[in-house]
Amino acid sequence: MSCRIFDLSLLMPSLTTIVQLDKLTILELFSNEFEGPILKDIGQLSKLEQLLLHINNFTGYLPPSLMSCTNLVTLNLRVNHLEGDLSAFNFSTLQRLNTLDLGNNNFTGTLPLSLYSCKSLTAVRLASNQLEGHISLAILVLRSLSFLSISTNKLTNITGAIRILKEVKNLTTLILTKNFMNEAIPNDENIIGEGFQNLQILALGGCNFTGQVPKWLAKLKNLEVLDLSQNRISGLIPSWLGSLPNIFYIDLFANLISGEFPKELTSLWALATQESNNQVDRSYLELLVFVMPNNATSQQRYNQLSSLPPAIYLRNNNLGGNIPEAPIAISSCVRSQPK
Repeated sequence: MSCRIFDLSLLMPSLTTIVQLDKLTILELFSNEFEGPILKDIGQLSKLEQLLLHINNFTGYLPPSLMSCTNLVTLNLRVNHLEGDLSAFNFSTLQRLNTLDLGNNNFTGTLPLSLYSCKSLTAVRLASNQLEGHISLAILVLRSLSFLSISTNKLTNITGAIRILKEVKNLTTLILTKNFMNEAIPNDENIIGEGFQNLQILALGGCNFTGQVPKWLAKLKNLEVLDLSQNRISGLIPSWLGSLPNIFYIDLFANLISGEFPKELTSLWALATQESNNQVDRSYLELLVFVMPNNATSQQRYNQLSSLPPAIYLRNNNLGGNIPEAPIAISSCVRSQPK
């Protein structure tokens, strides 16, 4: 049994009785104008598998009764005004939880250790909150995790985060934008060993990192999207970027990079051939990816890698010289205008 409400904000008072629908498995109330706290008795819906309340105006804390929804597979509360210490909420009863999206709220505290009890998790977004602390080794128990976005928080220790997250073997999407402020980006080419072999999207923009484009990126043969924009990365664009066989989106906007445009980038297979276009990954991402995470309701959101525009963003650096002659497909992807 499911309940879908797409634009019925006038029915908000009736939501208090929805908990009487004890056979309900899906509750979709997203993209409305609901406000006030989430129902304190939501836990009475013990058969609930999908709770989709995103893009509303809900306020207050996560209701403790939510822990009684032990059949939850998907919980999406993104883009509301929820608050409270997230590390104080006990996620450990939600053993079937597969997808968790709490992005764009006002949660505080640290990354909740109880979340690592939810070993069925494949996708987690905690982006655009006020979370502090660092990535814990405990995350390694999430062996099925493939999508992780914790952008726009207050995390620290990027070197420790890379050392740990490289061991999450199924990780395909890692978005850590706007954390680790003013730290040095790790450049040791051995830091990841054989890790990150399934990584397709890596976003480390907006952190004000110092250092150079990390050498360990050269090992990420499945990488398709790389965002290092809005940092203080200096030095040259490394020629080995041109050896990454699947990369089609490189964002180095607003750094301190100097030198010339490396001719090796004109040979990027994923940008230069029709054959690569035919082989592009058209599977759906576990959660939407936002190119501009500060505006999570903008139109620049993507649910497929293949939907992202092939591009090389290099504006606002210190580059000089000439762009080497390139195939037409490559030339059309080198952008100097805002995205």
